[in-house]
Amino acid sequence: MSTPSQAKVVVWGLLAHAPFGGMIWQVLHHLVGLRQLGYDVWYVEDSDQRMLNVQITDWVMSAGDNAAYVRPYLKAIGLADSWIIRSPGSRECFGAGDWDRLLRLYHEADLVMNLCGSHKLQPHHDAIRSLMYVETDPVATQVALASKDEDNIAELNRYDTLTTYATNLGGDDCLIPESGRTWLTTVPPVVPSHWRTARPPLSRRLTTVMNWSSPEGFVEWQGQRWSWSKQEPMRLLAALPNRSPVPLVLALRGGSPVVKQELTAAGWMIVGDPRLDRPGVYRRFIRASAGELSAAKEQYVAPRSGWVSDRTVCYLAASRPAIVERTGIAGIPTGEGLLVFTGVDEAAAAIEALVSDYARHAAAARELAETYFAADKVLASLLSRAGFEP
Repeated sequence: MSTPSQAKVVVWGLLAHAPFGGMIWQVLHHLVGLRQLGYDVWYVEDSDQRMLNVQITDWVMSAGDNAAYVRPYLKAIGLADSWIIRSPGSRECFGAGDWDRLLRLYHEADLVMNLCGSHKLQPHHDAIRSLMYVETDPVATQVALASKDEDNIAELNRYDTLTTYATNLGGDDCLIPESGRTWLTTVPPVVPSHWRTARPPLSRRLTTVMNWSSPEGFVEWQGQRWSWSKQEPMRLLAALPNRSPVPLVLALRGGSPVVKQELTAAGWMIVGDPRLDRPGVYRRFIRASAGELSAAKEQYVAPRSGWVSDRTVCYLAASRPAIVERTGIAGIPTGEGLLVFTGVDEAAAAIEALVSDYARHAAAARELAETYFAADKVLASLLSRAGFEP
């Protein structure tokens, strides 16, 4: 195997296809973490899925505008000459190479990481010698494999390594089915130096960023049905603001006027700043908060997946404690800095505990980020367990 400085790692992601603040940070954390480990890192989008154009907020099949939008972010992390974004359905490429360079890159790469499972494999991907599937939204794929879904089985059989954010997969209390494949569990990486701030929070507000209008998908397994939406979990917490000593704020994407009126009437503060799609604004919003308060999708909670959010680790890295719905997180201590709850009573108690000793929880949040979620540590462990040794 090559030394880290020689080994070439390609990351597939959704930086240009879904140019939202949180999604951009998710990709950047992976790229920076790999660079910190010494790898020759390339970022690539080579998918035929249509793109959400950043200028006209409509679906398009040309990557030009979105490539121009993400270029500064890639340059800022040292990848000005190490990225290619292909327009869906064509061979038109933007960035540091054309179609021919993209094909050569696959021959050169020691590893291609498919972040979020964002790319469906195509014939020209056969040249890739080592593929890693990085699942950020667990449960549905494992259920599909256990249900003998032939398309999913055929797709994932092409991968050398499968990884998932379901930290509790295989635990005694985890209901995610055995899928017949080996999954390496991992957590969202974060680059703490990108979030560190000496400034105290601008307010006592506990906040979160969420999409109300998530697709109303669901997973069914052995008579149980698990939703992939936050709408019902949030409704179950409707009374929480009246029991909280600090304001609770939702930075909400989507949601009808009726929904927003209902939430506001229940005491939630609603903000809908479209600039949160920009990574810098997203970071400022989190840093300005005292911490996070967030429900989780039933798909993660009910089967006790152990899922951790990419957003939550950003709060922790900024020394902002997080109170999140219990998913069965395994291998990471909770109770200080990262507090978990089931139901309104436990959520209210967690808020009281955080507020009563905020400095301790803020310090613990940062320690958790440095110890358990730092990108270089997370990715070094994952690559080592996958057998990708320098």
